[in-house]
Amino acid sequence: MKNFSLLFLFVVVSILQLFSATPKKSLAEILEQNERNPQLGIAAKQLARTQHIPFNMYLEEGILMDALDVENGNVVYAVMTNLLRPFDGGATMFYEDIVQQYDMQNATINFFRPIVTDKNFKKKNTSDYVRKGAGGVVVVPNWTDDNVLAFDPNTGDLIDDMFIPSDSINLASPKHALLTPRGTITVSDQIKDLVQDYDTAGTYLLPFAPAGGVNNSILDNIRGHAYKPTDGHCLVTVANGANQNNIAEFDLDGNHIGNFITGSASGLISPFCIIFRNEDVLACGGSGASSKVLRYDFNGAFLDTFTTLTSFPQQITELRNGNVAVAYFSTPSGLRIFSPTGELLQYFSAVTGLRGAYELPSGHFLVTNASGLHELDEGGSLIRTIVTATNLQYLSYINFSSVGVRELRGIVPDKFSLEQNYPNPFNPVTAIGFSLLAVGDVTLKIYDVLGREVATLINNEKKDAGKYSVQFDATNLPSGIYIYKLTAGSFTDMKKMVLMK
Repeated sequence: MKNFSLLFLFVVVSILQLFSATPKKSLAEILEQNERNPQLGIAAKQLARTQHIPFNMYLEEGILMDALDVENGNVVYAVMTNLLRPFDGGATMFYEDIVQQYDMQNATINFFRPIVTDKNFKKKNTSDYVRKGAGGVVVVPNWTDDNVLAFDPNTGDLIDDMFIPSDSINLASPKHALLTPRGTITVSDQIKDLVQDYDTAGTYLLPFAPAGGVNNSILDNIRGHAYKPTDGHCLVTVANGANQNNIAEFDLDGNHIGNFITGSASGLISPFCIIFRNEDVLACGGSGASSKVLRYDFNGAFLDTFTTLTSFPQQITELRNGNVAVAYFSTPSGLRIFSPTGELLQYFSAVTGLRGAYELPSGHFLVTNASGLHELDEGGSLIRTIVTATNLQYLSYINFSSVGVRELRGIVPDKFSLEQNYPNPFNPVTAIGFSLLAVGDVTLKIYDVLGREVATLINNEKKDAGKYSVQFDATNLPSGIYIYKLTAGSFTDMKKMVLMK
């Protein structure tokens, strides 16, 4: 009889849990699980779409709701009532309970573009400012729209909310956008398991790494990526699969050539970010007591632990004065500033649940979390919220004015050579690589098929021995076949390229 009573009680409790109005997982749980595996949030949004309910809602009183989990066939929303500190307050709720508890009459419900800018926002002429103007932009990928936004690197103002337009075919959870040594822009996508290549006009080119497309034995659940200053190779953080906890290395053509860092040899777990400094490399990852920022040499050999904390870190940024800022996501989260050798100097907690961080020239910081992009002053106090959006990720500076002749540090070639431009065909920007065995005067010119000179990229300039990359922008040229010719001392070579608009 006693066993029957216990069984009856178990069944009753199970039924009550099944029809409970409160999801089982807490707000902190579903926010953290989506950072580690955004596929869960994607599944929730897909279910919301099939059930004809919104997957993102924003109330004027400052409440943000985002579909991030599925429980018993129902969409679970993260309800964030404190946009600066998403883990504080808030709850997880089903849609039926949201519409009963909140007045949705004035809610912003943007299915495809859930972005709310501040009231003073005025979009600038990006064709003049971004693509052709001096300076550059700060770029931030957005998971929800599968696009990349651009911000003013001096003020932090939003410039272009479609710097790389929405591309749901090639992007699913874009995490990190970077300017490449080839003069293109790569975006590491956490769900697609690819580093995708775009030209500087935002046009998709092809999968860069792994070359040939998805290969989950190499890349699975990737986050940040970086380019080695010594040879231009691409390094990608890998969290899952057969190559989990490692940082994979790819050559200039996107071919996998092994791992730059083997996590098991140094304690690197679930890596999120990697950056190069003048004398070393920093990489971070982990969970709880295993959360660390680790230090390596330029060959990927482990040196020591830069810092250890109980909150897992995401983006690492080297500041202008040599200090290091680390965006910490889980509790205790916030922005932490370290000395160049790893001593904690400051802890800013006005905005928490951080993903990315960037230092403005004023000394202020731009930070992203689960509610948007915010500006902090040099003391960590909130200045403003620039954009309200649930899924903004890492911040990176792209300097278009410096994309010209770029020397890849530390490479000593064994011969003179002119490489095939990449990408090819291209529209409208491509990169031309060449190697110099010895110092000499260099000229690089572009000709049409009739032999008429249409552009001079390098005009009889003295260059040291080394490997170089030059960006060619053919915006003002018509589609067709062009020839580029390199002259370096007595060495001369030429190749064809195709401009396809």
